Amino acid sequence: MAKNALQTIIKDVLVDFFLDSDFKPDDSALTWYCDNDWFVTIIDFMPLSGRSEFAVTVAVNFLWTPVSSDYYASLDMGGRLHDGKKKPVTIKDIGDPEAVTQSVNSIAEQARKEANYYQPLRDWNNASRLILANTFTSDKLWGNWHRAMLCILTNQEVAFEYLEKMLEFRHEFNKELTEFAASQSRIFLSLSDDFPAARQLISETIMHNRQKFNTTYGSVLDLTSQGCTTSPEFVECGAVLDTNLGNAHSRKRRLRNLFLKKDKS
Repeated sequence: MAKNALQTIIKDVLVDFFLDSDFKPDDSALTWYCDNDWFVTIIDFMPLSGRSEFAVTVAVNFLWTPVSSDYYASLDMGGRLHDGKKKPVTIKDIGDPEAVTQSVNSIAEQARKEANYYQPLRDWNNASRLILANTFTSDKLWGNWHRAMLCILTNQEVAFEYLEKMLEFRHEFNKELTEFAASQSRIFLSLSDDFPAARQLISETIMHNRQKFNTTYGSVLDLTSQGCTTSPEFVECGAVLDTNLGNAHSRKRRLRNLFLKKDKS
């Protein structure tokens, strides 16, 4: 079976499998996205170079990291799908289209179950438990960043301890990452006495990135959503934004311009 034929079977199975789910496809129909407001759950069936095989990834992308150009959905939690023996799952050409169809259906079900692991993140208490306990790739940078953003949104002053740790981050070869750690930590540390302004800054970044996400991956997110700041869970955890921030709000906007260019499109 040619690789294109295998890909066609995978696409057909996935379209049927996710038809009545909360997942929406990009143009390839090989990557599927579930909109969770401040994060996106991603199920990706990726062709492996040089082989008639596809790898499967299940992960989440947090939308609170600022970008100024095209959006790239980083895989912040999660990774390759594994079987019961902890071996990476792949979809292979086994020569029989019917058997491949059954295999893809089974793997899609496994991927959906894996994706369900991240659905509790929609609740802020669960998000705190899972994110604060997780070890991230390049944890000194991204771990402290994600924990800081989560803690600001949930009124935990330990957020600023994570930001202080970010200031210590240095990448030997990537100057851009070092500058990101320094600039972002200083911006939010300057708002350490103003949680509403810090939360508003994060909220605006999330909404900005939702638009960028759709520009890059197609209309997979619902842009009519009001954002995480109006969800019941957000209100219950006490992170209600003050719409009359006065001088602090103006100061926040000036700081925002340091790292987030306005979308001119």
